[in-house]
Amino acid sequence: MHHAARSIGARGNDVAVGDMIFYSLLAVMHAPSFISSLGVDNDDFAAVPVPGVLGQLRASEKLGRNIAELLNPFSAVEKVTTGTIARNVADIGVADNSHDRVVTAGGKTHGGKWTEEDCGTIFWDDSHGWRNVPKEIWEYSIGGFQVLSKWLGYRHERAGYAALTDDDVETVTISAVGLLRLSNCNRTVRTRMQRQSSSH
Repeated sequence: MHHAARSIGARGNDVAVGDMIFYSLLAVMHAPSFISSLGVDNDDFAAVPVPGVLGQLRASEKLGRNIAELLNPFSAVEKVTTGTIARNVADIGVADNSHDRVVTAGGKTHGGKWTEEDCGTIFWDDSHGWRNVPKEIWEYSIGGFQVLSKWLGYRHERAGYAALTDDDVETVTISAVGLLRLSNCNRTVRTRMQRQSSSH
């Protein structure tokens, strides 16, 4: 694959070219159109299409690096966990001011409850939660599990968790912003893949 990348103009040592390929693959593997094309019973590694034009390969690499950053819980992400939060996401996942933080909505396997109230609300109990959380964030799945629902399930009272801490509440807010950015990245990859396929 290094040879194929170099044949379209990729430059640098083997590590640099390998990184370009790796992050491009990561981007494509998070594209909704690619995920939906995989068979449910597929028991082998699926072939992952890689852009055959250098400019597209570089663009995919950049997106892949963004995705990797957002997926890493220990990575500081500009405008998500550090710096000034971008204006268009500053009001995403704003938590209610409440000292009653026992997670009672949902259960151990699917914690929390999402409703359309206040542009989308994830409730941790009957009346308190995080506001302005679009449905696409609540339904965002990795490895077949809804990220936020799974996380809240581990912190449900039925799982023996006492109550959400300040850090827990902030984690959901930060995660909601990160998942929105991930969703946007995925849409960008899908659009570029569609353009690439239509050009052939």
